[in-house]
Amino acid sequence: MLGRDHALTGAFVFAAVAPALHVTHAYLAAGVVLTAGAGVLPDIDHPDSTISRSFGFLTEWFAWLVDRVSGGHRHGTHSLLGIAAFTAAAYGAGLFQLSEPKATTTGHLVLSWHIVPAALILALLYSAALRALRIGGHYWDLLGWSPALPAPT
Repeated sequence: MLGRDHALTGAFVFAAVAPALHVTHAYLAAGVVLTAGAGVLPDIDHPDSTISRSFGFLTEWFAWLVDRVSGGHRHGTHSLLGIAAFTAAAYGAGLFQLSEPKATTTGHLVLSWHIVPAALILALLYSAALRALRIGGHYWDLLGWSPALPAPT
């Protein structure tokens, strides 16, 4: 199965269940792209996969590391344990982001390093989805960073 097929499967499943989850139109596009990226996430254990080439040597190095830890391609990351690990990492990044103390005067979140893990995960998923679906090219990887950055308050 190619990265494009993984991405299309993730996007299709989200689009199919979105009405049951009462997803509004505003969040539908973001959800489809994120789940397309999540569809190729199990292939992070292969150094030549679409997702491992998303951010050059950084993701290639990480893919090499995951390959060694997971036991090779289609072993640890293609299992329920892999899904649990990816889910725990995303959940932990979200909790870390929300653990930032609020500013006492404005009540808004203070921009700090607490956003970095969540932004990296989102950027990786967006960029991997665009690459797997063959939308754009290397320059479009920058587009993957834009939805991951916090909105100005």
